[in-house]
Amino acid sequence: MVSFKKLTIRDILFRSRMAYSNRPSLAFVGQEPVTYADMAVIVRNVSGMLNTLGIGKGDKVALIGENSPNWGMAYLAITSMGAVVVPILPDFSGHEMESIINHSEAKVVFVSAKLYGQLDRKNIPGVIAYILINNLQPFDESVTTPTAGMPYETPKAIVNVDYCDCELPRPDEDDLAAIIYTSGTTGRP
Repeated sequence: MVSFKKLTIRDILFRSRMAYSNRPSLAFVGQEPVTYADMAVIVRNVSGMLNTLGIGKGDKVALIGENSPNWGMAYLAITSMGAVVVPILPDFSGHEMESIINHSEAKVVFVSAKLYGQLDRKNIPGVIAYILINNLQPFDESVTTPTAGMPYETPKAIVNVDYCDCELPRPDEDDLAAIIYTSGTTGRP
């Protein structure tokens, strides 16, 4: 039986990597799964990327997309560094998504290519960066615009030297991990 000294998502992810390194963690049906060892590397790379973008402990990061291994790894990357994830239902309207992003004071938005077109960037001025869930990479709309049919790609589990030297904040057990907005069945979300 495994005993935990700390019960944070980061610590449980680390222990899972050690105990189940070559076992499947996340996958699309019918595709090659991501192992716990590979997931830990990808999550660390994404956390390092967020840190490089200026995200720190307690900062809010929105997450908008369909279920996928990349969605799960983005969630883990955000919470593992002490930032606060704000998952947003993909069936909300663009206006509702923008309202939640603004209300939560999210600084970065992970968004799928399919849903990106519903957002009007000028309505969410506090966002400093957008990261495409499809490949877990930041993008600049002036260079490329994601298209709805863009496929999902699992990033390679290779330590990114640009992000591995940064010291990531460590979440505490009592830190806020997520802000979840209701679907708004009796009013606004």
